[in-house]
Amino acid sequence: MAWSIIEGDVSVVLAECPDASFDAVLCDPPYGISYKGLRWDRSVPGCEVWKELFRVVRPGAHLLAFGGSRTWHGLATAIEGAGWEIRDSIAWLYGTGLMRGQTVGGQMARKRVVGVERWGGYRTRLKPAFEPVVVAMRPTEGTFVKNALTHGLAGMNTDGEDLGMHSMRLPANVVIDGEVAEDLAERSVFYYCAKPSSAERSAGLASKNKHPCVKPIALTKHLASLLRPPPRADSPRRILVPYSGSGSEMIGAMLAGWDEVVGIELDPGHVEVAKKRLEHWQYEGDL
Repeated sequence: MAWSIIEGDVSVVLAECPDASFDAVLCDPPYGISYKGLRWDRSVPGCEVWKELFRVVRPGAHLLAFGGSRTWHGLATAIEGAGWEIRDSIAWLYGTGLMRGQTVGGQMARKRVVGVERWGGYRTRLKPAFEPVVVAMRPTEGTFVKNALTHGLAGMNTDGEDLGMHSMRLPANVVIDGEVAEDLAERSVFYYCAKPSSAERSAGLASKNKHPCVKPIALTKHLASLLRPPPRADSPRRILVPYSGSGSEMIGAMLAGWDEVVGIELDPGHVEVAKKRLEHWQYEGDL
């Protein structure tokens, strides 16, 4: 397999990509929540970006895009407005989300407002425990069978054994970590994935990976496996990873068996981190 990262603005790089040259898109774009005051996270990518991504994939190609629980509706609307067909959504559930901010009562106490005790249990947000993934597809040309024969793409790879499921059941549109799984009865129908450890985040690096939004490699591998088409003799299977950050989605695609993985990232520091992480995991071979 081969991988490469193109340093540059996603919109500019996509404009130089030929039509129908990729088989899938896996990405973790900005959530539009100004996370930790970061400038690049002020808004979700607009419709024009998703139009270009639509153009550079083959008919029948799928797109998986992470979104924020408060802003994913805007992400899905932009993707749909670009011509993609919304097919589903995947929920990544975890029990390690941190409750941030004070209670309303706490804020009142700071301002010395009367009646603080009544507002001690009121917060402005709920504890985060899931992140949605938009599942979209560039419409097929004709039936799925015709598209499979013409373009080598049709549906998603739902082979439970191939995806590392606990049984041969079909994968669900929910991914959970072990803490959440303890409260569920039908545990075998879900794929398990916890948030990345510090060791995983920085494997292959001389120092700590400082990217604020690192996804677990087990999760990205699972998603990339869902997207992977069967092998074909005439051309390699190519997946595009815009907003590639420190490389987790690219690593997952590499471990999932894609023939070519191409990333796009604006920040040169993140590009260097991603390259080192990819080299490490390519040497390691798997999780």
